[in-house]
Amino acid sequence: MVKVENVNAQCYTFETVYFPRATLKNIDATYVLTMTDSDRQKTLHSRLACIKPSTICFIQHNKGYKACCKTVQTREKIVRSTEDINDAFFNAFVHAMKHEYVNVLILEDDFIVDAKRFKKRSVTIDDFVQHSHFHVINLGCPFQVGYPVTRHFDRSLLHYMAHACIYSRLYMRCFIKDYIAGNVLVNDLYWNKPSMGCYCLRRPVFFQNLPATENRSQWNNKLYDQVIRMLKLDKTHTLGYRVGFAAQICIQMLILLIGLSVVGCLVWAASRAVIALRKRHAVAQVQVDPLLDNRRI
Repeated sequence: MVKVENVNAQCYTFETVYFPRATLKNIDATYVLTMTDSDRQKTLHSRLACIKPSTICFIQHNKGYKACCKTVQTREKIVRSTEDINDAFFNAFVHAMKHEYVNVLILEDDFIVDAKRFKKRSVTIDDFVQHSHFHVINLGCPFQVGYPVTRHFDRSLLHYMAHACIYSRLYMRCFIKDYIAGNVLVNDLYWNKPSMGCYCLRRPVFFQNLPATENRSQWNNKLYDQVIRMLKLDKTHTLGYRVGFAAQICIQMLILLIGLSVVGCLVWAASRAVIALRKRHAVAQVQVDPLLDNRRI
């Protein structure tokens, strides 16, 4: 059992919701991260009831760094929303580890879900969770760079957005350790390490819009802003996720073509080397044969 405590625990409260007939059987608990004064809470319970992700769900209410003074584990004061989000994930992970949960699903309160597709893919997700060694399984990634490992899942080398992810105990331990050491800068980029086993559901079942918020203002720039407006991600996820999926498939095809080209070049080079070796051997045989004939005479 984990002995770590969050020095900012007084800034959080947990609301527990139970669903006896949960959709996912191999998820020990679901955590929904929300702010105490968030308008998104108006539809939160109905969205959860629509999908019943796990038997037990915790709604983690965060007072926020402005209303509740927070520090990064007794060091500098938290003054940015990105740091506050990191601390919210840390608090949820500490809570999960205390309860000895093995796999947890964490949702951000602005999640959008395709309930029909989620239920349709629930058996596939459960099976992958049960039989895979993983750190993170992203159920709502709009774009990622990786390669297929099953019919529905890709091994991700680079991905982002943490609004709907399944985390293993192994990942939670890594995050807690690195957060305390001050090595977690952005929670939805932290997992992009060669040592992390990250996977993405190829066709997302969770989505997220990107409206103008304090958090977006801290990572946004002119390029991101143009892309978000062009894809209308500030209002709807539909176009952005479709474009992201198409780009993802194109990149996978490109990687496949490059891989096949490299293999083809290696095979060609090896075959040329074998042919050259055989020619040398044949020439050597021709040169040796006359010498043998002269000795016989």
